[in-house]
Amino acid sequence: VAELDALRRTLASDGEIEPWVGAADGLAGALDRLVERMRGAGLAIELDLGPIPLEHRVAGAVYRTVQEALTNAARHAPGASVSVLVARRGTDVEMEIVDSGGGQGGSEGSGFGLDGLAERIRALGGDFGAGPRPGGGFAIRARLPDAGASRSTEVAR
Repeated sequence: VAELDALRRTLASDGEIEPWVGAADGLAGALDRLVERMRGAGLAIELDLGPIPLEHRVAGAVYRTVQEALTNAARHAPGASVSVLVARRGTDVEMEIVDSGGGQGGSEGSGFGLDGLAERIRALGGDFGAGPRPGGGFAIRARLPDAGASRSTEVAR
């Protein structure tokens, strides 16, 4: 029951106010701020952003995916190098967050973070994959259709 309740809370969080709503720098600025905070936690992060998704639920899923991946890297691979890529491929938004591994991993999590992300991504019609890399480290990859892609997009940075 606790697992189902955690999953329900994760999926129902689309209505929450996201950190970029009302901010002049939008989702790109919120991701920049998130990366800066996580750099302060000891991660060496490279952020590569293409055009940012427009549809609010897709943008929320992008933010939450990056947030969860960086949190997991800080918890399980402190001091790791992390590459974050958010890019548009046609009308899809693709994300890839890869850490180098290493460090002395911290405490085990509840186990709901990645499962919740996978459910959120799939509920929006996307694909999600996560797992250890053969050479070490961990990778999270996701693809989402962006319903707002037919409108003009924010300029890539």
